[in-house]
Amino acid sequence: MAHAMEYIKTDRNGTKYFYDWNCPRCGGEGESMMWFRTGCTCYECGGNGKRRTPKLVKKYTDEYAAKLDARRQAKWNREHADEIAKAEAERAEREAAEAQRKAEEEAERIRRAGNYIGEAGQKIKTRVIFDHEASFETMYGFMTIYTMKDADGNTLVWKTGSGSLMNKAGEIPESGDEIEIQGTIKEHSEYNGVKQTVLIRVKRLG
Repeated sequence: MAHAMEYIKTDRNGTKYFYDWNCPRCGGEGESMMWFRTGCTCYECGGNGKRRTPKLVKKYTDEYAAKLDARRQAKWNREHADEIAKAEAERAEREAAEAQRKAEEEAERIRRAGNYIGEAGQKIKTRVIFDHEASFETMYGFMTIYTMKDADGNTLVWKTGSGSLMNKAGEIPESGDEIEIQGTIKEHSEYNGVKQTVLIRVKRLG
């Protein structure tokens, strides 16, 4: 059976001192069935469960334990000041780089999203950069979507079943070509985070 620790004193910090007489091998029990092959008696204490020299045990109050932890931390910080400063600098550099990356991504998102042009029902005439066209079949026949951007990067789209951006010479615009168009704003919409000004009755000029 384990021995109760022997109380010695309490110092001015409230720390209590004890002697622990329990054998470190058997924990004060003196024997154990795990040693049945060589005899159950603990050879460290000879079976009495006590160590030859007691172990001094200190039990701190929560307040004093916190003070000791703070002192140890302060000492460690002083001894590793250069490492801490380097780690802080690297962390600040990483955070700055991450903030810069996010700012650039947001700026790119805003740039790509663009803005709406005019109001529904308004007639416009403007020069645009032709981006691309996409055709697909619907229950009403084939539909073509022309996508263009103005000088400010705003997106304009024209959905038509029979219209074309061919000029008078029979030339069809290619991606990157600058053309002049006129049309009427049907509505404002958004697709994949991009603001689109949807046109109707579009005509290529020139």
